[in-house]
Amino acid sequence: MVSNFSLQLNEAKRIWQHSRKVAREGYHQYQGDAVQICETIIQDCWNGTSFTVSSGHFRQFYCRDIGWCAPSLIELGYKKELKATLAYALERFATAGKVTVALTPDGKAFNFPNFASVDSLAYLLRSLRLTNADDLVEQYRRFLDSQIAAFFKKTIDSQTGLLRKDMHFSAMKDHALRKSSTYDNVMLAVLAQEVKTLGLDNPFVWYDYPKMIKRAFWSGAYFYDDLQKLPVVTGDSNVIPFWTGIIDDDTMLRAAIASLQNEGLDRPFPLRYVAAPTKKLKMVAAEFFVPNWEQNSIWSMMGMMYVEVLEKIDRKKAVQHLDMYKRVIEENRNFLELYTRYGKPYNSWFYSADEGMLWACMFLSLSRRFNALKFHRS
Repeated sequence: MVSNFSLQLNEAKRIWQHSRKVAREGYHQYQGDAVQICETIIQDCWNGTSFTVSSGHFRQFYCRDIGWCAPSLIELGYKKELKATLAYALERFATAGKVTVALTPDGKAFNFPNFASVDSLAYLLRSLRLTNADDLVEQYRRFLDSQIAAFFKKTIDSQTGLLRKDMHFSAMKDHALRKSSTYDNVMLAVLAQEVKTLGLDNPFVWYDYPKMIKRAFWSGAYFYDDLQKLPVVTGDSNVIPFWTGIIDDDTMLRAAIASLQNEGLDRPFPLRYVAAPTKKLKMVAAEFFVPNWEQNSIWSMMGMMYVEVLEKIDRKKAVQHLDMYKRVIEENRNFLELYTRYGKPYNSWFYSADEGMLWACMFLSLSRRFNALKFHRS
C-alpha cells in the first residue's frame, strides 16, 4: 500500500508543476462576464464521473470543498452530478477502509497534512443529506457507522465532550496547529447533527454542542481560535459557526462581524484569516513554501461564506462585497483560490494560487439569491 507521505509528495510535485506553468503562461482566460466565467468553470470541474475542486492543479475530490459547494451546486441544478460525486467518493473511501481529507486524481485516499480531519466525515454526511442520497447512506451504512464510532473513540475528550487538545486535525486552515479549535468543534457539532438526522449510530446523543461551543469559545465579542483563547480574531472561527447554522444568534453574529471588520479582515475584499502574520498562531513546516498562505491572504471561498452570513444583518454591504468579487473575477478572467492582502493573485517561489475553482458556484448562487446579476444558464 502506498504511504500517505508518498501520496503527499506526488501531490506536491504535481502542484508545483502546474504553478510553474502558471508562472510562465499565466492563468487560463475565460470568456464572458462573471456569470459566464463561473458557469464555464463549474462545467470544467465536472470530469464525467465527479466534481473536482478545480480545473487547475486540484483536479481531485476534497470532502470539505464539496461540503462548501454542495448547497450552491444543488441550488444551481447540479444535484445529479453531486450525487454521482458522492457515490464515487464513498466507493473509494470504502475500498481504502477510511474516510480521508481527499482523493488523489486517480482515486487514492490521503490526508493533508498528515492528520485526520473532523470536517471530512461531517461534510460527507451533510452532502449526502442535502442530495437526499438515502440509497447511498443505506449502501454504505456499516462503513459509515464504523467510521463514526472510530472517530468518537479516538478524538473526543471524555471529560468535556469536545475534541481533545492533544490532537491536531486537518481543517479549513489546514496548516494551523491548534488545540481543539473553534472550527473543528463546530464541524464536530455538524457531524453530530448529521449523524442524528441520517439515523446512523449516534455516540453524540448526550451532547448539546451549540451550547458547549458558546460556553467554551465565545469571548463576548468573537469566537476564539481554539481553547488557548489567544486574543487574536480569526476569519474561519467567526464565519463557520454561523455559516453552518450551528450558531443561530443574530446578536452574536453582529458582534463577530464587527470584530472581523474592526480587524480589517474584509479589506480590500473578504476574507482573511488574520489581520497580520503572527507567531502566536502556530503553523506546520509546509508554511515555509507558501508564506502567509493561511494568515493574511484573502481566501475566496471564505469570502463567499462571509458574504452569505453578512447578508443576514447588512444586505447592502454584502451586495457591495459580491460586486467587488464580480470585478475581481472579470479582471482575472477566472475564479482564483486566493489573493495577497493587496488583492493580487497569490504566488510564492513554490506555489501559485489555483485557478478555475469549483467555489465559483458559491458566487453564482449568492448572485442569484441577491438578484444581482443576469444569468445565462436556465
